[in-house]
Amino acid sequence: MWFHSKIKYGVQDALGKWKTYSEQFLHDAITYAEVEQQLAEFLQGRVSDYEYTITKISFDAVYDTFIQGSFYKVTFEEKTTNDAGADKITVKAHLVAAADVTDAERRATDYMKNWITDTTIIGSDRTKILGVWHPKSEDWKNDFKERMLRLAEVGQESNDSNQTTLFNRDGTVKKPGDSNQDTDAPANEESDFSKWTKSAEGTLTKKAKGKKITFLKKNGEPVEA
Repeated sequence: MWFHSKIKYGVQDALGKWKTYSEQFLHDAITYAEVEQQLAEFLQGRVSDYEYTITKISFDAVYDTFIQGSFYKVTFEEKTTNDAGADKITVKAHLVAAADVTDAERRATDYMKNWITDTTIIGSDRTKILGVWHPKSEDWKNDFKERMLRLAEVGQESNDSNQTTLFNRDGTVKKPGDSNQDTDAPANEESDFSKWTKSAEGTLTKKAKGKKITFLKKNGEPVEA
């Protein structure tokens, strides 16, 4: 299941002026609480104080890693025929990392070239998604690492942050059991979080201040710890 997160945070420049940044990410997860935990993990070391929202989103496929381009939403029609000979057209969407719109459509066409159904691309749009976090894929985590390092290099990081928590000193993504000696907070540190608010559409919003969180779950939803 895919979730879409949006974060907002401020960075103070050398003259004391604040600039606000907004970033969007795609998450492979099951619950809102899992997405929140992912945010706390991969933002730690780059962004220390942020507001964010989480919503569910639908993509039929997401590809490819190591392209170093933007993410494009490629929408297409898939035509199938039932046993009675009636045609059915379904509109679907893929999220494709590519250099530009033309490259995104080329990659999507190549991805679907061996399908037995007929497909027709009807639209391609560049999204504001900056990275895909897939916790069970080392390729996607390494791709995410590269994208986050580039954001830090252009100044999109909190003034008191450093890119050490998610990654080892050699640049590889940390795995469970790796030493926490690079972090700037103890593993059991808890944070001060405001209450959740939930819209009619199911969007969860919360402000995070700190670097760790204790989770409680009720009916699959996160509740205040």
